[in-house]
Order: sequence, then C-alpha cells, then structure tokens
Amino acid sequence: MKVLFISHSNVIKTYQHKISIISENADVEILLVVPKEYKENLNIIRGEALNNNYKFKALNAVFGRSGRQHFHFYPKLFNVLLKFKPDIIHLEEEPRSLITALTIFLSKILRLKAKVIFYTALNIKTDWKERYKIINIRRHVYSICQWYSFKHSDIGIAITDEAGKVLHDMGFAKQIEVISENCGVNLEQYKRKKERKDTKITRIGFVGRLEYLKGLHILLEAISKLEIPFQLTIIGGGDKEKYIKISKKLNLEKHIIWKDHVPHEMMCDVYENIDILVLPSITTKYVKEQFGRVLVEAMASGVPVIGSNSGGIPYVIGDAGLIFEENNVDELKECIEIISLKEGMWEILSEKGFARVKDNFTNYSIAQKLSKIYKELTE
Repeated sequence: MKVLFISHSNVIKTYQHKISIISENADVEILLVVPKEYKENLNIIRGEALNNNYKFKALNAVFGRSGRQHFHFYPKLFNVLLKFKPDIIHLEEEPRSLITALTIFLSKILRLKAKVIFYTALNIKTDWKERYKIINIRRHVYSICQWYSFKHSDIGIAITDEAGKVLHDMGFAKQIEVISENCGVNLEQYKRKKERKDTKITRIGFVGRLEYLKGLHILLEAISKLEIPFQLTIIGGGDKEKYIKISKKLNLEKHIIWKDHVPHEMMCDVYENIDILVLPSITTKYVKEQFGRVLVEAMASGVPVIGSNSGGIPYVIGDAGLIFEENNVDELKECIEIISLKEGMWEILSEKGFARVKDNFTNYSIAQKLSKIYKELTE
C-alpha cells in the first residue's frame, strides 16, 4: 500500500511521529511531502525528516514563506504523483485549500485511482460567498476548491466532533471520521510533573498568538484580581506592545515574564516550569478555537489546564481540567484559585489530564486509527 501524505504542518519534525509509527508496518509505504520552507507562527521553518522510517520530500512551495496556508501549492507535485503512483492520497489540509483541490485535480489528469482523504478543523459553518466580498479572491478560491474536494474525496477527517458536524452541515455527505490527527503528542518527549515545585507561588502559563481571539486580556484582568502570590509566563508573537500596556494599566509588570518564541522541541521545559496552563480563547462570528494543542501538551506534562468554553476546548479538556464561560473574568479567577488553593485539586487534575492524553491524543493512538482507515480503503 502506497500512501502520499501531504501536510504543511508536518514541516515541524515532531509532528511527523505518527507517520513514522504507521511506517513501521511493512505493508505501508509512505511518502511525506512538506514545504522546503514555511512560515509558522512568524518563524520560517525548514522541512526536515524526523527519521528514515518513511520517504520524504521537501518541495519548494509557492506562498510557503508568506504563511498563506490555504493558497500554497507545489509546482513539482505533478512529478511526485507521476513517479510515486499512490494508492491513497492523504491531504492533511483543509478542503477549501488550493493544495487539496489541485492535488486531486492532478491525480485525475494522471488517471490515478487513489483514494483521497482530507482533513478539517473548521468548526463554524461558513458560506464563503457570505463571508468575503465579491472582489476578494478567497471568496472564489475557497468555494471552488471546497466544492471540488468534497466531490472527489472519499473520507473527511475532522479534528473534533464539532468540526465533524460542521463538515456534514456544509455538504460533505461521505464518510467522516473524528481523529485529532495533527494534534497528537509523543509522551516520551514530555517531562511529566507529579508535584508542584513551589506551593508558595502559583506559576501560570499562556501560550499562543498575542491577539484578541486568544483572550489574553481576559487572563490579565483575572490575575489582577488574585489575592495569592503568582507569576505569569506569556509565550507568543503578535501585538506585544498592546498587552504590555494592558499589563501596566493593571499593575502587573513585576508578575509577568515575556517570551516571544520558544522552539517546539523546547516547550517541554516551559511546561516543567508552570503550574497551570490557561487558554482563554474568545468566539467571534467567523472564528473560534478549533482545538488547542497547547492543552494536550500541558496535560502530557502533568500540568493542570483551564480553558474557556470556546470551540473545541471543552472537547480537548473533557473532565480533566476546568472550563469557564468565555469572557468571564471572575469565573476564570475562581478556577485559578480552586487549583491553587483547594487541597489535592492540583494533583487530581494533573493525573486526570495525563490519563486523558494517554487515552486519546498520543501519536500511537492516532497512528492506529489512520492505519485502520488505510486498510479499509484498500481492501
């Protein structure tokens, strides 16, 4: 069985772990295609293979360095399809993306009989003609690519159950599987905490883009009301000056550590040095939190998590952390105090979070689910 796996996010080496696991099966030959260079969170990352378990190609990507995720494509993809002749084309890309529709189109030109899988994290039903004005190219590209991808694909993989429902409601009437395929972790990479280093101070962490949708301003307001010793570590790029001004207004300067960027492979050290991770995301008309990978990484490290009820956050956390109503400053403050002050609560949530990741979000469990789908498609 030959699987062509195309994914811009797998330019990050650690994300390739599930592919490496699947490739341990002698019956599966995988060729992973990623961009040679890609803009990820304001940083240019160069595509490299995690190991030699699978075939690997890093191709020049048009728009790769711009971060325009849904418009990038590979000029040499035709040659890859021609030489590899896959049985399955697995696109870890949205159906509205140009790369998804173009890959399918090229496979049709070559008369390949490959089964096609795409991925989606979209969790708000969206009419692209309603969202974008007629002069906006996205209105036309997204609509055409999504229609074509829906028509010629065999399976859609949704990152959460909410995304699966949206996929169905937007007109995809074929097989839908719910697998958090690009959000799995390798537990061996994380240093699991079983106790707090210092119970005299609560060390809170925020990891994400510094923008309105991520709700950092809500977290800053909440901690300004805390009556316990605390420290907040903020990691992420974006409008830093805006949030520095908010923190000064709230007299929080001495409580905050700012870090613009931490390489993904070094994030385990970040989680080791915080007691609670907070993801206070906010829902807007067209966007809400699709998953919250940082929650999985924190739980894998034994760090209790708090999240708003925006989008996929409750799905990820389950009963293994605390959920507050988005935009509710007082409720978030109370959640932080519960974990910090209630005897045994930190230990309980640390244990439950780790167990939830182990049961649902490891690369091993994801690899097993994908392997089963591949087998079913080729039988």
